[in-house]
Amino acid sequence: MKNILQCTEDIIHCRFCLLTLFTLTIILLWKNFFGRLKVEMFYGEEKTFNDFDEFKEKLEEYILWYNTERIKEYLHWKSPIQAL
Repeated sequence: MKNILQCTEDIIHCRFCLLTLFTLTIILLWKNFFGRLKVEMFYGEEKTFNDFDEFKEKLEEYILWYNTERIKEYLHWKSPIQAL
């Protein structure tokens, strides 16, 4: 039978594992998003921006497009707006 110390250590280990899994999931989601961003917004077009404000504007446009109009496989090849 486990004593209180062993149970506490198991709980701490379990929380650490869950936190690690959560952190890795977030990292993978961001990596996926920025990978798509580079492919869809930059590669092949080799855009140049005159200043940071222009880049920021184009990035905001891309994010809006990505979240509203871009078709997604998990939505059965519909945009989020069409899936509503």
